[in-house]
Amino acid sequence: ETRLALGDPEAAMEAVLKAESLTSGGDDGTAFYSSIFGHSAVGSVRLALDEPGAPVRVGRRRRTPLQVALGRVAKIKRTAPGAGAWLALLRGLDEHRRGNMGGARTKFEAAVERAEAAGQPYELGRSLAALAGLSADPDRRELLDRAGGVFELHGMVPNLDFGKTPLSLD
Repeated sequence: ETRLALGDPEAAMEAVLKAESLTSGGDDGTAFYSSIFGHSAVGSVRLALDEPGAPVRVGRRRRTPLQVALGRVAKIKRTAPGAGAWLALLRGLDEHRRGNMGGARTKFEAAVERAEAAGQPYELGRSLAALAGLSADPDRRELLDRAGGVFELHGMVPNLDFGKTPLSLD
Protein backbone atom coordinates (compact mmCIF):
# COMPACT_ATOMS: atom_id res chain seq x y z
CA GLU A 1 0.00 0.00 0.00
CA THR A 2 2.88 2.35 0.76
CA ARG A 3 4.38 1.86 -2.67
CA LEU A 4 1.01 2.60 -4.22
CA ALA A 5 0.59 5.73 -2.10
CA LEU A 6 4.05 6.89 -3.22
CA GLY A 7 2.90 6.67 -6.83
CA ASP A 8 4.63 3.44 -7.80
CA PRO A 9 1.87 1.02 -8.87
CA GLU A 10 4.35 -1.35 -10.54
CA ALA A 11 6.30 -1.78 -7.29
CA ALA A 12 3.04 -2.20 -5.37
CA MET A 13 1.91 -5.01 -7.67
CA GLU A 14 5.37 -6.59 -7.53
CA ALA A 15 5.11 -6.71 -3.73
CA VAL A 16 1.62 -8.22 -3.97
CA LEU A 17 2.81 -10.90 -6.38
CA LYS A 18 5.75 -11.73 -4.11
CA ALA A 19 3.45 -12.05 -1.11
CA GLU A 20 1.04 -14.24 -3.06
CA SER A 21 3.84 -16.46 -4.36
CA LEU A 22 4.88 -17.22 -0.79
CA THR A 23 1.43 -18.63 -0.09
CA SER A 24 0.78 -20.36 -3.41
CA GLY A 25 1.85 -23.79 -2.17
CA GLY A 26 -1.22 -24.20 0.00
CA ASP A 27 0.28 -22.33 2.95
CA ASP A 28 -2.36 -20.26 4.66
CA GLY A 29 -0.04 -17.27 4.77
CA THR A 30 1.65 -17.73 8.12
CA ALA A 31 5.06 -17.86 6.44
CA PHE A 32 4.92 -14.25 5.31
CA TYR A 33 1.86 -12.08 5.67
CA SER A 34 -0.46 -13.93 7.98
CA SER A 35 -1.70 -10.88 9.81
CA ILE A 36 -4.93 -9.21 8.90
CA PHE A 37 -2.89 -6.26 7.66
CA GLY A 38 -0.93 -8.30 5.14
CA HIS A 39 -3.95 -9.98 3.60
CA SER A 40 -5.87 -6.70 3.66
CA ALA A 41 -2.99 -4.88 1.97
CA VAL A 42 -2.93 -7.46 -0.84
CA GLY A 43 -6.67 -7.04 -1.34
CA SER A 44 -6.47 -3.27 -1.07
CA VAL A 45 -3.72 -2.94 -3.70
CA ARG A 46 -5.48 -5.30 -6.09
CA LEU A 47 -8.69 -3.30 -5.68
CA ALA A 48 -6.97 0.07 -6.10
CA LEU A 49 -5.29 -1.11 -9.30
CA ASP A 50 -8.45 -2.89 -10.48
CA GLU A 51 -6.38 -6.05 -10.82
CA PRO A 52 -8.31 -8.97 -9.31
CA GLY A 53 -5.92 -11.31 -11.11
CA ALA A 54 -6.45 -14.32 -13.31
CA PRO A 55 -8.41 -17.19 -11.75
CA VAL A 56 -6.34 -20.00 -10.28
CA ARG A 57 -7.40 -23.36 -8.93
CA VAL A 58 -7.97 -23.33 -5.19
CA GLY A 59 -9.14 -26.74 -4.10
CA ARG A 60 -12.01 -27.62 -6.41
CA ARG A 61 -12.83 -24.06 -7.42
CA ARG A 62 -11.23 -21.38 -9.53
CA ARG A 63 -10.78 -18.08 -7.72
CA THR A 64 -9.00 -14.84 -8.47
CA PRO A 65 -6.12 -13.80 -6.21
CA LEU A 66 -8.38 -11.02 -4.94
CA GLN A 67 -11.00 -13.59 -3.91
CA VAL A 68 -8.27 -15.64 -2.23
CA ALA A 69 -7.08 -12.59 -0.25
CA LEU A 70 -10.63 -11.74 0.84
CA GLY A 71 -11.16 -15.37 1.79
CA ARG A 72 -8.09 -15.28 4.01
CA VAL A 73 -9.34 -12.13 5.73
CA ALA A 74 -12.68 -13.89 6.28
CA LYS A 75 -10.85 -16.88 7.76
CA ILE A 76 -8.88 -14.65 10.13
CA LYS A 77 -12.16 -13.01 11.17
CA ARG A 78 -13.27 -16.31 12.72
CA THR A 79 -10.56 -16.05 15.39
CA ALA A 80 -10.00 -12.28 15.33
CA PRO A 81 -13.38 -10.57 15.12
CA GLY A 82 -11.66 -7.22 14.66
CA ALA A 83 -10.91 -8.31 11.11
CA GLY A 84 -14.60 -7.82 10.34
CA ALA A 85 -14.15 -4.10 9.70
CA TRP A 86 -11.36 -4.71 7.19
CA LEU A 87 -13.34 -7.45 5.49
CA ALA A 88 -16.43 -5.23 5.13
CA LEU A 89 -14.30 -2.34 3.84
CA LEU A 90 -12.55 -4.53 1.26
CA ARG A 91 -15.81 -6.10 0.15
CA GLY A 92 -17.27 -2.60 -0.20
CA LEU A 93 -14.33 -1.56 -2.36
CA ASP A 94 -14.86 -4.67 -4.46
CA GLU A 95 -18.56 -3.86 -4.86
CA HIS A 96 -17.59 -0.35 -5.95
CA ARG A 97 -15.03 -1.74 -8.43
CA ARG A 98 -17.79 -3.87 -9.95
CA GLY A 99 -20.18 -0.90 -10.16
CA ASN A 100 -22.57 -1.93 -7.38
CA MET A 101 -22.85 1.36 -5.47
CA GLY A 102 -25.70 0.16 -3.24
CA GLY A 103 -23.70 -2.90 -2.22
CA ALA A 104 -20.62 -0.74 -1.64
CA ARG A 105 -22.56 1.64 0.62
CA THR A 106 -23.98 -1.26 2.64
CA LYS A 107 -20.51 -2.77 3.14
CA PHE A 108 -18.96 0.61 4.04
CA GLU A 109 -21.70 1.23 6.61
CA ALA A 110 -21.07 -2.23 8.08
CA ALA A 111 -17.32 -1.48 8.19
CA VAL A 112 -17.99 1.72 10.15
CA GLU A 113 -20.21 -0.14 12.63
CA ARG A 114 -17.72 -2.98 13.09
CA ALA A 115 -14.74 -0.64 13.49
CA GLU A 116 -16.63 1.39 16.10
CA ALA A 117 -17.68 -1.75 17.98
CA ALA A 118 -14.13 -3.15 17.95
CA GLY A 119 -12.52 0.18 18.88
CA GLN A 120 -10.37 0.29 15.72
CA PRO A 121 -9.63 3.94 14.88
CA TYR A 122 -7.64 3.40 11.67
CA GLU A 123 -10.27 1.10 10.21
CA LEU A 124 -12.97 3.53 11.33
CA GLY A 125 -11.27 6.45 9.59
CA ARG A 126 -10.74 4.50 6.38
CA SER A 127 -14.34 3.27 6.40
CA LEU A 128 -15.75 6.75 7.02
CA ALA A 129 -13.65 8.13 4.15
CA ALA A 130 -14.88 5.35 1.85
CA LEU A 131 -18.48 6.05 2.83
CA ALA A 132 -17.87 9.76 2.18
CA GLY A 133 -16.87 8.88 -1.37
CA LEU A 134 -20.38 7.61 -2.01
CA SER A 135 -22.11 10.50 -0.31
CA ALA A 136 -23.24 13.92 -1.46
CA ASP A 137 -22.50 17.17 0.35
CA PRO A 138 -23.09 18.04 3.15
CA ASP A 139 -22.96 14.39 4.33
CA ARG A 140 -19.70 13.83 2.45
CA ARG A 141 -17.98 16.76 4.18
CA GLU A 142 -19.35 15.65 7.54
CA LEU A 143 -18.03 12.10 7.06
CA LEU A 144 -14.61 13.40 5.91
CA ASP A 145 -14.42 15.71 8.93
CA ARG A 146 -15.29 12.82 11.22
CA ALA A 147 -12.69 10.56 9.56
CA GLY A 148 -10.04 13.28 9.79
CA GLY A 149 -10.89 13.80 13.44
CA VAL A 150 -10.45 10.10 14.18
CA PHE A 151 -7.05 10.08 12.49
CA GLU A 152 -5.96 13.29 14.26
CA LEU A 153 -7.13 12.12 17.68
CA HIS A 154 -4.98 9.01 17.41
CA GLY A 155 -1.96 10.73 15.85
CA MET A 156 -2.33 8.97 12.51
CA VAL A 157 -1.70 10.28 9.04
CA PRO A 158 -5.10 10.85 7.46
CA ASN A 159 -6.01 8.65 4.52
CA LEU A 160 -8.95 10.55 3.09
CA ASP A 161 -8.22 10.34 -0.64
CA PHE A 162 -10.98 7.83 -1.29
CA GLY A 163 -13.66 10.19 -0.01
CA LYS A 164 -12.55 13.60 -1.25
CA THR A 165 -14.39 13.36 -4.57
CA PRO A 166 -17.77 11.68 -4.84
CA LEU A 167 -17.26 8.31 -6.52
CA SER A 168 -20.81 7.83 -7.59
CA LEU A 169 -24.15 8.68 -6.17
CA ASP A 170 -26.88 6.08 -6.10
